[in-house]
Amino acid sequence: MTLVGEGIFAFGGRPVDSRGMISSLYRLDLRTLVWTKIEPSPCDPSPSSSSAPPLLSSSSNTLFAPTPRYFHSAEAWGDKLVIFGGQSYVLDEGETTISQDGGGGANGHLETLDELWIFDTLEQTWTTPVTTVKSGSTHPIPRYAHLSVVSTVTSEVPVPGFEDSAPPPSTSSRLVIIGGQDYQNNYISEMSVLDLDKMEWIAQAPYPRKAGSYRSVASTSQTSLAPLEVRPGSDGHTVYSSHSLRSQEDNPEPIFVFTNSNFARYVESCTPLFPEQMLTISV
Repeated sequence: MTLVGEGIFAFGGRPVDSRGMISSLYRLDLRTLVWTKIEPSPCDPSPSSSSAPPLLSSSSNTLFAPTPRYFHSAEAWGDKLVIFGGQSYVLDEGETTISQDGGGGANGHLETLDELWIFDTLEQTWTTPVTTVKSGSTHPIPRYAHLSVVSTVTSEVPVPGFEDSAPPPSTSSRLVIIGGQDYQNNYISEMSVLDLDKMEWIAQAPYPRKAGSYRSVASTSQTSLAPLEVRPGSDGHTVYSSHSLRSQEDNPEPIFVFTNSNFARYVESCTPLFPEQMLTISV
């Protein structure tokens, strides 16, 4: 479930009653507490993807939308919902459509995905952007039950009094994919970063922990703290001071990974990935 604006969105998964994967998208209005099932607008898949995924068939329209899936990640990016990875039934050879009947696409076979889908909550349309890979980086391997966060970086804010002569601050957003499992259920010990504005995979770094949605959750903070400063005070006492820092290119938002690492014995750990620890994935 993902908060976008004043609504909570829930996409895909497996209902308890049928246990079949679905591709339904619902929105809970936080003002009225009313759930609405969103029917995406029909659109032409060709502009956004070089190889269009399967289409979903409905009674009256052909919809360009993700196939039924679960264990994907979903993050808010402005007014958009960003979906990555998961597991889904994929078309077998000779098939052309997967029926949207709540059965989870039983005519296909199970695959682990590396697909990127974006739902525009204002236009109510799905797209699959074509991504590129920066030199020295790689495209993340297919995975499910992974963690993801969207981190935002703001350009330097103009000095008060000089706003007219300085360019307005700009923001850039990055999708960070952490851990997860591959098709053989092996844990993936890496992080990948997608520049959402350029749609380019810009960096990759090791993450030597077993991180997955079964036991972990990731979050970002809009500010970080400057290193603690210790100095003698004028009255002879020791002074400890620090202050918050805005996220910028050289000081991106820290990411926190909270994990219950042992189901048999309740053990908690919180791993902060501060800027100095993320230099290999900061650009």
